[in-house]
Amino acid sequence: MWDDKQLEYLIIHDLRNPAASILGSIQLFLDGSLGQLSPEQQKFISNLGSGATKLANILAELQIINFIETGKQDLLVETFPLQAVIDRPFLEAAAQRENKQLILNCDLATTLQGDKTLLKLIFSDLLLNAIKQIPPGQTATLQLLKGPKKVTFEIELPAIPVPAELVDQIFNANFKVIHPEFKSNISPAHGHYFCKLALQKMLGDIRLEIGGTWSKYIFYLPQK
Repeated sequence: MWDDKQLEYLIIHDLRNPAASILGSIQLFLDGSLGQLSPEQQKFISNLGSGATKLANILAELQIINFIETGKQDLLVETFPLQAVIDRPFLEAAAQRENKQLILNCDLATTLQGDKTLLKLIFSDLLLNAIKQIPPGQTATLQLLKGPKKVTFEIELPAIPVPAELVDQIFNANFKVIHPEFKSNISPAHGHYFCKLALQKMLGDIRLEIGGTWSKYIFYLPQK
């Protein structure tokens, strides 16, 4: 019989293949490979693509969580520019659809060292969640602080309504189960847990700070 983790892996694995096929088919439409689309069709297919991308990322993250928890996740440490792990057009389009603004106050040519796959998912999760949290007409900002032995990122947005005594628990795997009243403040459900687990796998970490009118996700990675 399969144990829970084996069954979890098999379900995630079997869902990733059709999700990838859906995303690939949508991309063919957007590329014009299947004919010219009207502006309305382009917008509709683009929204489908955004949803399919999020689904593919969720499944990838769940699989990585499974691998890390079972000791099967190997790191592939590379050197690459920041722009390789931040999908700027996708993120800015996501913000514009909701009349919000994302400011990347950092040099996307900055060199990083880490696991590219993990970092791409981390940035996608945290920045999309930030976009979701800010009210229409307001802004979320990403800032980079590079030191001699580590690089630190700060994502600032309006204050998240989580009590101070619960802030340290927001990255726990079961936070949204224990505190469903805050489910709208973390998207997807496993996202914060994934980010902390993945960053710690790379010997980094993440925390959330909440001031009077602002919140900051602060995370770092060691660099050689």
